[in-house]
Amino acid sequence: MKRRIFLGAALGLGASVVGCSSESDEPTTLTAEGEMAMLTFTLKSADGAIERGMNDLTLEITSSAGVEAGLAVTATLEMPSMTHGADELEVAIEGDAYVIEQADFSMTGDWLLRVEATRDGAMLDHASFTVSVA
Repeated sequence: MKRRIFLGAALGLGASVVGCSSESDEPTTLTAEGEMAMLTFTLKSADGAIERGMNDLTLEITSSAGVEAGLAVTATLEMPSMTHGADELEVAIEGDAYVIEQADFSMTGDWLLRVEATRDGAMLDHASFTVSVA
């Protein structure tokens, strides 16, 4: 996994979380409106709530026209309270969804997952999710 320092403030990244599930065996679902108001990003855990350790996640991206498939999507994961930088996550396309396998939430606390969607090299939108791991 690549390591890099991510300067989110300099890039103006950030979106508020508008929905999430509580701690349970139910999958976690988080939704964020993109900072550029072009896209909506919905993050879902594959099996139960997001917890400490490796987690498989699905990202659905929609616009006013419907599901946005075939975009280039990048994702980073960091724990803002720590100083070790951000992990760049692998994002694969599966049908109309984007799959993030093995996102490593290595300790409990609040994590920041940032996603960016581009088409033909042009930025469409970006968002951030705050994920609390108990």
